[in-house]
Amino acid sequence: MAAANDDASVRWGLFQEQAGTYLWKGLMSLGGGTSWGAVDFRDSNKNITIDIAPRTYRAFNRIEIRNSSSRVDWTGINISALPPSGYRTPGDLVVVENADVNFSGCSFTDMGEFDFLSNSTILNTTFRRCEQVYWGQAQFDGCTFETTRASAAIYTEDLTDIDNCTFNGGDEGNNAIHMSASGTYTFVGNTFTGYGPSGSPSAAIYHDSGGHLTINVQNGDTPTVYNVGSSTSEVNNPVILTLSGIVSGSEVRIYSWGTTTELSGVEDAYLDDGSGNGTVKHEYPYNYVASTYVDIAIHHVDYVYYRIRKYLLLNTSTTIPISQQSDRWYSNP
Repeated sequence: MAAANDDASVRWGLFQEQAGTYLWKGLMSLGGGTSWGAVDFRDSNKNITIDIAPRTYRAFNRIEIRNSSSRVDWTGINISALPPSGYRTPGDLVVVENADVNFSGCSFTDMGEFDFLSNSTILNTTFRRCEQVYWGQAQFDGCTFETTRASAAIYTEDLTDIDNCTFNGGDEGNNAIHMSASGTYTFVGNTFTGYGPSGSPSAAIYHDSGGHLTINVQNGDTPTVYNVGSSTSEVNNPVILTLSGIVSGSEVRIYSWGTTTELSGVEDAYLDDGSGNGTVKHEYPYNYVASTYVDIAIHHVDYVYYRIRKYLLLNTSTTIPISQQSDRWYSNP
């Protein structure tokens, strides 16, 4: 592309090589209709800057992937917009026909909108301060959404297509995901920082389907949700903290860290057979929320008081082995 652009006979000024990087502006059409046909475009490890174009129009800088028979594989392609172009004509990327599109390890910074379709697979790719990403039934795995200039980083109708992604809301007060469908979805490995609590307009998920949304989280953060109008939602993130090896007959208490708010507990932890001998375990099921700490206290008249302060609850089920020490002064006054 750069060689064709930089040929002395044309000098179009659309895609120029500059010391190993590239300066781009205008429409980049990958594939086309009957006359152009499909493309097979595979490239990696290139850095592209979107040129300043102050006297053009919003969609002047645009990448279009056309023709359903096209294939576009990008690995380690980094595209960033120069200000003020990033806010005038920041550069959109649109899959127009359902081509085979595969992005891996790419990075897009200060760009405009992204529109994908069902044959698109987006892996380990960063969208930094871009406008909204439209899901279009594409698969997103291991991606990072580092703030957004839109109301939400990504728009979707199926949460199962978003796995192991990281969402950082920054200080903009925007949402991570605009979810416009109801139903039950498995939500795997996604993490959220910088979003408001549930019920807040700046919650991680903005839900406006008008129906009921059930999110079953696996190995990830519990997202906060803002329901619009008649929309309702529930988020399930069943994780279990197990305390094992507790002396039978102990009193077990789990408190919210630094408070007397009890989250779980039992007065007398006995074996199921009621014998009062041996050891038992105590299970505390909870919905995982990032950066949640608890205090754990275990009492038994014949054993030294056992306490764990400020234990960080994890996003996976965990077992803590308990080792209570006999209180010889109490047992032998």
